[in-house]
Amino acid sequence: MSNHPALPKIEVSKENKLYRVDWDYQEAPESDVLHRKNRDLTIFIDGVLVGMGIPEVQVSCASGRSGTVKKLDEKTANKLAEILEWLLNPLVVSEKKRIVAQESLPEYLRDKAKVV
Repeated sequence: MSNHPALPKIEVSKENKLYRVDWDYQEAPESDVLHRKNRDLTIFIDGVLVGMGIPEVQVSCASGRSGTVKKLDEKTANKLAEILEWLLNPLVVSEKKRIVAQESLPEYLRDKAKVV
């Protein structure tokens, strides 16, 4: 296991004159938190998109694990990426810390420390 958490990849890229934001979880034990909390994260992200005035037609998909939003101006794309980092990264970092702490427990306590 790596010492660094496998943070979601969040990328802003330019397509012609407009921008797109893509995000995707990375396959790692600490990323399971994004799967477990996907429903709540997706609801939050949907609210962010509505609040930012991004029409549904520009959203290819948007969940707590992955998504693509297209045809954004640069400012909106960067703001969306910033919000996604603010939302997703701390969850993965905290889960990584929890896993590391759990692994340092004596064997007989590890099963009791697992997250459901």
